[in-house]
Amino acid sequence: LATLEAVERLAAEGFRPTRTVYLAFGHDEEIGGDVGAKSITDLLESRGVRLAWSLDEGMAIISGVFPGMEVPAAMIGVALIATAAMAQTEMFSTSTGHTLELPPVNTLESCAQIQDIMDRIDDPVKKNPVVIFMKGTPQLPQCGYSSRAAQALAACGKEFAHVNVFADQEVYENLPRYANWPTFPQIYINGELVGGCDITLDLYQKGELQKMVAAAVDGGAS
Repeated sequence: LATLEAVERLAAEGFRPTRTVYLAFGHDEEIGGDVGAKSITDLLESRGVRLAWSLDEGMAIISGVFPGMEVPAAMIGVALIATAAMAQTEMFSTSTGHTLELPPVNTLESCAQIQDIMDRIDDPVKKNPVVIFMKGTPQLPQCGYSSRAAQALAACGKEFAHVNVFADQEVYENLPRYANWPTFPQIYINGELVGGCDITLDLYQKGELQKMVAAAVDGGAS
């Protein structure tokens, strides 16, 4: 009931999620899920729905547990993380209930692989004040949009890092998931997504990109 009340409140406030969210409530998860979870799985499969990931029910609201976190935090237990191509039965069905058994081994391997890829994306984002994920390099771009965005960054007069997505197929395939941005290039300043080519050029023309880049680079140097 609390979950539904929270959704109603968000809807009333005008919140719209960027991705489709399904709320699924079963009644026999602890004893196998043969009725509840299986019915949910069958329904989603019949509609051609392939989930990107799923979350277990919410847990406690805690305070003062995590260093540096001053506000209360609502915990969510992660049930499974899966790729969109994973079968629904792998995501929902277990022989003894979803809280009593680990996911299949191949699911765990997929989770580890995805986490490794996301770490390879996250590393340059966190280590560099300004970084562009692009097709090619600033010296040898392989896409007009990437070329124009890199030129705008270069025109700011500060050093910036770049990642050639063509050099790592897994990064190329998974970067759109990282910040829920579907296209290339992607520009990050101080660990935050700025946007793609159009947004970057618009910021440059307004003189805002130069300030953002200077503040990130010079602030990091100091």
